[in-house]
Amino acid sequence: MDSKARWRLFKKTIKIAVAILITIWQYHLWREKKELEQDNVHYQKEF
Repeated sequence: MDSKARWRLFKKTIKIAVAILITIWQYHLWREKKELEQDNVHYQKEF
């Protein structure tokens, strides 16, 4: 395995890792937003 092939594989791995991280991050943001909306609904019911 030459260094060029290794570098290509490395870049591919980085791209996949970044894609997974972004997906997880967006999911967490979406979940926080949903929880905030539920809190707001709960808050409005009390008043």
